Amino acid sequence: NPTATTSPAANPDAALMADLDALWSSPYDAAKVATLYAADAVLHDMVASETSTGLEAIQAKVKDYAGQNFKVTTTSAPIRQGDFVAVFVKFGAADAMYPGLGVVELKHGKVLNQWVYPAP
Repeated sequence: NPTATTSPAANPDAALMADLDALWSSPYDAAKVATLYAADAVLHDMVASETSTGLEAIQAKVKDYAGQNFKVTTTSAPIRQGDFVAVFVKFGAADAMYPGLGVVELKHGKVLNQWVYPAP
């Protein structure tokens, strides 16, 4: 059927990005962070010019953002190249969302590196 569409749940990259959106947009859940990020993961936040290295540092950043009513919403289908997945996103406080680009590098099914860029 040429009109059939694939549900996001059937696309593992879309499901991963939805899980990451939910992680940053929900009450803080340390265990959920650990299921998505590798122990030696690095978050490169090009918006805030900050780098968070290691699971504990990423958990602290997620916890901080969770306390600020932070939201992330993926606005495009994921694009995969090898171990890298990229999506367009909107992020910020619920009343002020800004466009950006999110890129993750995966290793053994977990995020090893994540880059967040503001829209130009």
